[in-house]
Amino acid sequence: MPARSGAYFRTASTMTVGALSTIAWGSNQLVEIREFTIPSSGNYDITVGGDSGFNWRVYRPTGNSSWRTRSGANFSGTVSGGTLTASGLTAGVHALVIFKN
Repeated sequence: MPARSGAYFRTASTMTVGALSTIAWGSNQLVEIREFTIPSSGNYDITVGGDSGFNWRVYRPTGNSSWRTRSGANFSGTVSGGTLTASGLTAGVHALVIFKN
């Protein structure tokens, strides 16, 4: 019998820039989406710690609600892969997506 998967509706959780945010990851969970607001344009360091079997993507704000692919991310990395300096983040709400491959 093939493995089952499902999709569940969930709103994005928010994070505060400069503050530690902890995620309780469920055993069947595949993705976590967090929103964070950049107060003013500039360069910001992004560090995502945890299980190195996960990856992350950051998406800048856009003027519409169109779907964006993994390859359309503005910044990406591996969890516990070190700190990335995100150059030129603009003010507004960004999305951090953490996922299992």
